[in-house]
Amino acid sequence: MKKFTVIAVAILSLYGMKMQAQSMKTFTYSGQGAFSISYPSNWEVVRNPYEEVRVSILAPITGNSSFRTNVNVVSSKKSSSLESIFQVEQDVISKNRQIFNNYQLISKEEVTINGISGLKVTATWSISGVKVKGIQYILKKADNTTYTITFTIGQPIYEREVESIIQSFRTQSNGSSMQQGAAVTQNSMENMIIKTIKAYQNKDVITLNQYILQDFGVILLYQPTFYYRIHILDRISNRIRFSYLDYDFFEKRINIDDYKISCGKLPEFDCGDEKWNKPSGIYCDTINTYRELSDAVIADIEMEVGDNWSAKFITKFKEIERESFKIIVIGKQQWDYLIFYVAFIENKWHITIIENADFCSA
Repeated sequence: MKKFTVIAVAILSLYGMKMQAQSMKTFTYSGQGAFSISYPSNWEVVRNPYEEVRVSILAPITGNSSFRTNVNVVSSKKSSSLESIFQVEQDVISKNRQIFNNYQLISKEEVTINGISGLKVTATWSISGVKVKGIQYILKKADNTTYTITFTIGQPIYEREVESIIQSFRTQSNGSSMQQGAAVTQNSMENMIIKTIKAYQNKDVITLNQYILQDFGVILLYQPTFYYRIHILDRISNRIRFSYLDYDFFEKRINIDDYKISCGKLPEFDCGDEKWNKPSGIYCDTINTYRELSDAVIADIEMEVGDNWSAKFITKFKEIERESFKIIVIGKQQWDYLIFYVAFIENKWHITIIENADFCSA
């Protein structure tokens, strides 16, 4: 897995999309080895792209190159020394020269980042003909939690961002403000989820519409056949369903006050057994990015059906998909479920996507 992680971090650099410059944002990972890291807000976040890679943050494309400067954060438990971890990284690189072409180690030095000791490794190599500079920080806490933060820089203009990004890095033990901020955000998200479900049960469209993006609306993903279609709603009405079934069927069977919210791996529906693999409850995933919206856009384009989405809409879709967390609510009966997505945008939680899914339609 170590070999795959190192190679994946290099390949992620080629993933592309242009955006406009803004201020700074903060990414917070709340799983094992929790941390936060700040980045320019016009950079793109890809959560948990590979095992142990908690986040990949990619800069906008500049010039004629399709290569994207990026930073990746890997966290794991390692009993090995910093020097041993460094040697493993170097061994993987030496065995994969076709990816790390013309690799040259420039320097290795001891550093301390916000109270955590580690190594800073600087090197250069080429990826698909593009000469890049790599700056890697290997940081290890006393409890053996190890962070590998790798900057792969393809455009010199972005090298000046490295220092501010790495100095923003915080972990649970040395970043109490990060913990408090994450807790506040988590609590406000959970409160919003409960209010959204109750509003849906009570057909309270006034409350529901307070949660949608006022300058955009809310995205409805629905399944007329085996693939998703997209519809953008200016507002939510009593006719809009969050589930494949109608309001009354869901409303009669769920007392939401009896449920707790569990964040982690989402439940999956087994069409053979016609049941979920987890019991009744409210489930959220704050780590992974779900691609149902992207898949629906691709299907529209390939099948030449539906709307001809402009570049402006596609950019907005990418932003919403990137920032959104998926929520699944399972009732006492297996076909009682709601699916929607929420995102923290402009200091407020919003309903961004309603997924009206029939998992066994195809």
